[in-house]
Parts: sequence; C-alpha cells; structure tokens
Amino acid sequence: MKYEIRYLPLTSKDLSNIVSYIAEELKAPKAAGDLIDALDTSILRLAQFRIHAGYIIPKNPLKMNIEYYL
Repeated sequence: MKYEIRYLPLTSKDLSNIVSYIAEELKAPKAAGDLIDALDTSILRLAQFRIHAGYIIPKNPLKMNIEYYL
C-alpha cells in the first residue's frame, strides 16, 4: 500500500533555500543536486514503508511543534 507524502509549505521553502545556498553560495551545484536526490529517495520510501519509519504530525506548523507516532 502506498501512502501520500505531503510537504508543509515551510518545509518546501526551507529545502529550496538549502539547495540554493549549497549551489550558489558554496558553489557546489552537484552537491546540491545530490542532496535533493538523496532526500527524495529517502522520503519517497516513506510512501511504501511508513510503518517502519513512523510518521510525524505537526501540532501547529507555524510553531513547528511536532508529535511522533509509531
């Protein structure tokens, strides 16, 4: 069974900023691309194996309080 993986808007923005920083400020575009590829691979595995990884439900995304459920 596949599960849906959704990014919070803040998460998408943070990832974009991180990749931009690595590619532009550190002048390492390959490292930035490799990071995104590794993150995508790991996160997409959650769609298939959620039970092994647990999942996170934000209590309040604006305050970034997180509860972990296994």
